[in-house]
Amino acid sequence: GTKEIHNKSLDTLVQLLPPHYERIHKSYIVDMQEVVKLNAESGGKYTAILKSGDQLPVGRSKYKPLKAKYLI
Repeated sequence: GTKEIHNKSLDTLVQLLPPHYERIHKSYIVDMQEVVKLNAESGGKYTAILKSGDQLPVGRSKYKPLKAKYLI
């Protein structure tokens, strides 16, 4: 529900966060405990649906590993 601004790169930041935080896209890190569903949409687009109802993009290379790891 909040957005934070940091002077660290996302690669560095994801290493500092607990393991249930995942880099799902080049621009997004998400708490996977908040994700209720991963969607594959037409045109090769993927989204993560959060408990709040928000939708975030998921990178093409991240979709299958996330789906397998979290069985969503």
